[in-house]
Amino acid sequence: MVFSFRSGLLGTAGLACVLAASSPCAAQDAAAAEALFKKGLAELEAGRLDSACPAFAESLRLDPRPGSLFTLAECEAKAGLVASAAVHYGDYLGRFSRMTAAEQSKQRGRDEISKTALAKLQPRVPKLTIRIPADAPADATVLRNGSALGRAALGVPLPVDPGEQTLVLRMRDGRETRRTVNVKESTTEEVQLELPDAPSASTPVATPGPSPTADSPTLKKSGGHTLAYVVGGVGLAGLAVGGITGAMVLGKKSTIEDHCVDTQCDATGKDAADSAQTLGLVSTIGFGVGVVGLGLSTVLLLSGGTAETPQRARRTLPVLVASEHGAWLGLRGSL
Repeated sequence: MVFSFRSGLLGTAGLACVLAASSPCAAQDAAAAEALFKKGLAELEAGRLDSACPAFAESLRLDPRPGSLFTLAECEAKAGLVASAAVHYGDYLGRFSRMTAAEQSKQRGRDEISKTALAKLQPRVPKLTIRIPADAPADATVLRNGSALGRAALGVPLPVDPGEQTLVLRMRDGRETRRTVNVKESTTEEVQLELPDAPSASTPVATPGPSPTADSPTLKKSGGHTLAYVVGGVGLAGLAVGGITGAMVLGKKSTIEDHCVDTQCDATGKDAADSAQTLGLVSTIGFGVGVVGLGLSTVLLLSGGTAETPQRARRTLPVLVASEHGAWLGLRGSL
């Protein structure tokens, strides 16, 4: 018996979309992106920039069209997010430079608008330099507004959007120091984060428990967990292959659009269409292997990796069900 697996590692809807990345998923993403773009325009016209800009950003993520990128930059510029707007105007100009002459003509002068806006924005972008003590532990983490920063970013004037910036220096044991700075346009700020206080002498120290014996449940589970990790690794490799080939399929889209009219294609368009079909098949197979591998890995981990793990796994082996309408992950009742 096969039944829908709606929770856990991947939901049915998301899995079907990923496995069909070469066509149905792209169409669904494009439709969702269009709806979000229209919502963003309505919010922008109503002056609700706090909801308009995220709608444009999500639309761009689902369907990275140059027009969506340009409109997001315009929204951010109006909202005063000068650093983000400058980055997105620059990204748009980079994409514009890689377009063909025919594609550039369809942009209706957005490149000149972007150049002008970028020139005005750059002097307004504030910079924030973050420093920590030289003797800070190598495993200490620095966060800006919840996002971790690499050590290479420290001591460098980083472009940021105006407003409140929350900075944290966190030790491995959870101790931290926190600073909040309000950055204004066209300014340069520097913040020195100090090490947190040393732990109190009364802080309890964890006492190591007895070492596990060969017959202990811990060691019995480790073998099952190792198998789960190996199977999971195979699954991740399958997903990687599926993702790469799926992206290559999407890369053929513009070639097909340029060289095909309705169902008629020239030689270039036909080659691109044939290649897209082959890559789409490889992508689907790769994702299928990946999902089944990760599903089996999840079953092994959830079963606790005990001696009964192989029998449990055989009774609940994930099954990939594919059809012309998509693909689903189910569990086979028995083998």
